[in-house]
Formats: sequence, structure tokens, C-alpha cells
Amino acid sequence: MARNVWFKSGDLNLHMGRKGTHPLVPSQEGICGSTCMKKYYLIARNMWDQTVMYRLNFTVWRLRMVLRLITTYFLWDVLLRQTGDFAGYTHTTILTYVLLTSLLEAIVFSSRSYELADDVNNGNLSNYLLKPFNYFLYHAARDIGDKAMNIAFFVVEFTLFFLLINPPFFIQTNLLLLLLFII
Repeated sequence: MARNVWFKSGDLNLHMGRKGTHPLVPSQEGICGSTCMKKYYLIARNMWDQTVMYRLNFTVWRLRMVLRLITTYFLWDVLLRQTGDFAGYTHTTILTYVLLTSLLEAIVFSSRSYELADDVNNGNLSNYLLKPFNYFLYHAARDIGDKAMNIAFFVVEFTLFFLLINPPFFIQTNLLLLLLFII
């Protein structure tokens, strides 16, 4: 009779038992089949749940992000209404730049990579290396969960901002400039 063992790893409860007996244990389909992806999906989802767990902190954090967007937007709006342009950029292009940099900020600056250094400094790295999952994929899944949360809430906040304020928005039609932006 196989002995089943449960242990807690960070935010994810993993089950060690016979192969194929639990959705988080690799089955005969390979070391990283659909079961493996489900494990990392659960890690990303747990990151989402962990962030929303403290409702007041979460609400204040999102309120701070909205206030920063509104403050930056209206600061540039007031400055550019008087002068008309700034360094060759029009009122519409600067305000579009402010809104789109807020989107990029939600993607780029949301990162859990500092946890890697914390694990090394605190001596927790060896604990993670003994667990039945890839340490780097674990942190990548947590990072994806964090970025997904930031992007999802930014889209909602941006949509409400756009519907309430109705800001001027510049759409770039020059394909060369769009290509340079992507690169």
C-alpha cells in the first residue's frame, strides 16, 4: 500500500503519493504534461488569491494606482492647455503617452522577482529545491499571476477612466514608428 504524504510549499498544497492519484502528481503521460501545467496554473491562481486576501490593502493599493494615473493625467492636461504643446508634442499625444505608459507600468513593474533574492538570503532556496516542481517555473507562474492581476484591474480602471473623462487619444498610423515601438 502506497503511503500518501501532504506538505505545504509556499501557497500551494502538494500531494505526494502514487503516480496518477492526484492532479498535482505527474502521471504516466510524462514529466511535464497537462498535469504539470495545471500545477503551475494553480500557483498563478494562488498568487491572485493571495493578493486579494487582504481586502483593505488591495483596495488601497488599487486606489493609489488610480489616483496616480488621475494626478499625472490632469497635471499634464493643465500644463498643456496653457501652452498648447511641449517639446514639439501636442496636447493629445502627451496625454496618450501618459495613459499608455500607465499600461506599460502595470505590465513591467509588477514583478515578484525580488522573492528569488529573499529565498537565497533567508536560506529557503534549499527547501524549494527539494519540492517536486521546478523552482524557476514556480516563480514564473507567480509572476504571471501577479502580472495578470495588474493588467486585468488596469483594463477595468482604464475603461472607467476613459468612459468618465473621455480623454483625447492619439492613434499612431505610421507603421514605421509602430514597428520601432515594438522593437
